[in-house]
Amino acid sequence: MEVREKNHEVMLWDMRDVQRVFDRIIRPFLKNVEFDSARIPQRWWPRGKSRRVALDPLRNFGHPIIFKEGISTKVLSRSMRANDSVEEVARWFEISPKSVEAAVDFEQALAA
Repeated sequence: MEVREKNHEVMLWDMRDVQRVFDRIIRPFLKNVEFDSARIPQRWWPRGKSRRVALDPLRNFGHPIIFKEGISTKVLSRSMRANDSVEEVARWFEISPKSVEAAVDFEQALAA
């Protein structure tokens, strides 16, 4: 199928394989989605739960946070750029240096 986008570019779709391809693309993301008891998605751990960063629509308007502390990854990353000391930023926000590092790592991956 040929689909013309708003910018007039043409996108080609092979309709025979759409379901299989869709499943292959989506499945890795779903393993990091946390569901409630009714199987409704609650939050997404984009890099896995062990990496501390989550997107939760009920916290920080769904923007990435260090989940345990609830602090924006962007705020921590910008604080780190301004100060260049993980320990100092951790002290300011009263969190662990590992949380600051996780926030900086996440924001750098977004920028790449």
